[in-house]
Amino acid sequence: EELEGSALPGSSHRHARRRRYRGSLELADNCNVFFWENGRVVQVVRACDGKVLREIDTGQNFRRCFHRLANVKKKLFVCLNDCIKVWDYDSYKKPIELPPARTPHSLVRVGRPLELLVHRQRLILVESNCCLLWHTETLEFICCIQHDDTGAAFGSPVERPSPHADDVTGSQSHRLRETLEVQWMGDLLMTWGRGSLKSLNVWTLDGEAKAFLKTDSALVQVDVARVTWQSVYTLDHFILCALDSRSVVTFWDSKENFAAIFRFYCGCEEPFDLVLTQDFMVVINDNVSANRLDLCFWKLWLHPDFEAPNQSAESLDMTRSEARHQREASVRLRQRPAGAHFSPQGGLPFPAATGLMAGLDLASAAAAQLSGDTLQRFLHKELRPNCRPIKTLSIPDIDTYFASYRNFLNMCSFHKSGQESLSVYRSSSLQKKAFFPPAKHTKFEEWLALQVHNDGTVVVHDFRPQQMAFDELLGSRCEKGSQAETGTPKQTEQMPQPRQRSFPGCGLRRARRA
Repeated sequence: EELEGSALPGSSHRHARRRRYRGSLELADNCNVFFWENGRVVQVVRACDGKVLREIDTGQNFRRCFHRLANVKKKLFVCLNDCIKVWDYDSYKKPIELPPARTPHSLVRVGRPLELLVHRQRLILVESNCCLLWHTETLEFICCIQHDDTGAAFGSPVERPSPHADDVTGSQSHRLRETLEVQWMGDLLMTWGRGSLKSLNVWTLDGEAKAFLKTDSALVQVDVARVTWQSVYTLDHFILCALDSRSVVTFWDSKENFAAIFRFYCGCEEPFDLVLTQDFMVVINDNVSANRLDLCFWKLWLHPDFEAPNQSAESLDMTRSEARHQREASVRLRQRPAGAHFSPQGGLPFPAATGLMAGLDLASAAAAQLSGDTLQRFLHKELRPNCRPIKTLSIPDIDTYFASYRNFLNMCSFHKSGQESLSVYRSSSLQKKAFFPPAKHTKFEEWLALQVHNDGTVVVHDFRPQQMAFDELLGSRCEKGSQAETGTPKQTEQMPQPRQRSFPGCGLRRARRA
């Protein structure tokens, strides 16, 4: 049986395997070329016309399919079965093998590789139980980062283990090997475990422990937004956001030494996903009974244009004081999140002090007798000083994943036919800007979109002005500047429409949320 991820036409390397190999795709950092690997051969393909510029035989048949390609400048990193090698894809020099990783003795089992990527002069191999980092220029190994759910590496007091601590620790360790996630924050990175752990670890790119963050329940999703609404030149201010299994959303501020700044109950019955952007936050609920996903878009107090217009100064000061009091109360020790007593169960079982919480317990018992719609109205009214819902949306196809990229929100849906479609919304207005019809594979960047159809045809949607590579923009601007100085008359240029160029090929990889 022929490889599903076989090389693009023009390749002389075709192999037969007993099982299908999906292959993986990597777009160059200048979006001028992309790289496609089919289980052994890596092809360098020009994006504008689909011409295969070069084929690299790695000399190995890959045993496991994952995203094993990473690119920076002219360097192409490939994760092989037993090592990582780097090629100069623009020349025919021999590849260089990276030094082996040094893992701590506490890491007993070898992790399963999940993804290879580049971030801030760091080559990162994300495995199921750790992250391995190399320097992209010197190629030296830097460190191994292993998630710590106890906080011992961060100097936090370790909680007293329960009688079944060994069983719990073992089960968590097993789940962590399957669910380790990574988020990037400028010169920092964050590790956490989906559906199994209750902590987030913040690290530097040199492996130094930065912050240890805890939640009351197991994590469902974590997202990060850069704070640029105060100044576009701010590059090191981030807001962390986490959704746990009890539908509680928690916020941390990197400028406040990652202190918790707000917690609230968002009203989801089955929390599924979370996306935080510079304009809104969306919480996704898995509506199992109706076989759909329900999206609720929230405007937060930290977002621009949150406060109502034409509000008097006295009323505005009162609203801000109430909002600040609500945020401070929600993050105090042994206090419930804002809106917790409006849950359908009549209050969430959070740790509570006797006496002080008696009033809330009575309110929770009364809330348990109300209908779901009534609870939602009371919940939204209580949360109004800090967050308000602005839009709701339902998606019938439950096999959907979400991602925020720059000023866009991407929704990718997987259909019963095995195809996937992609909808792109502008973050500021929540208006649909582009729709890519169902195809076998879809990969979308800010300037390029690639789709693979069932017949093997690859369609490239090119949104770049004159299909210009990013590293050619500076030279183009310099030429225009010199023409202006010499008095050369300018020609009026119109922004070209998105161009579609198709060429035959085979499947691209599904884009990971990270």
